[in-house]
Amino acid sequence: MQNYSYLIFIEPNAKFDLTSIKTVISELPVFINKNAQIQEKENTLIISTKGWNIKITTQNEDYVNIEAQEIALIYKRPVLAFCKSRIEIHTDDDPDDIFYNEQLILIEAFYNIPHIHIFDPFWGKFLN
Repeated sequence: MQNYSYLIFIEPNAKFDLTSIKTVISELPVFINKNAQIQEKENTLIISTKGWNIKITTQNEDYVNIEAQEIALIYKRPVLAFCKSRIEIHTDDDPDDIFYNEQLILIEAFYNIPHIHIFDPFWGKFLN
């Protein structure tokens, strides 16, 4: 089974939250053309398209900063030590890679947003 996961560490001065993510999603043709539905529940966005879901959740608990400090040391990214919040992205299983492009286009839309750090835990590397 294949699903996609990312952690996006957010520096304190970043302008990146669920509202800005919702704006990005609403402008991406891949989601517009597939009539994707966006639901917001507390600290989570759920994007649904053709029975497949992407869950985007904000995390602000104390452990986020502890983990960010550990990752800052391992990956030599000192700025991460100041991150006290992050966005977690998880998808439903996609065993036939039918939705690979959707998740990739979404993540690529975030690449140039300043003061965020996109981490792929599967590959153990940062994407930006």
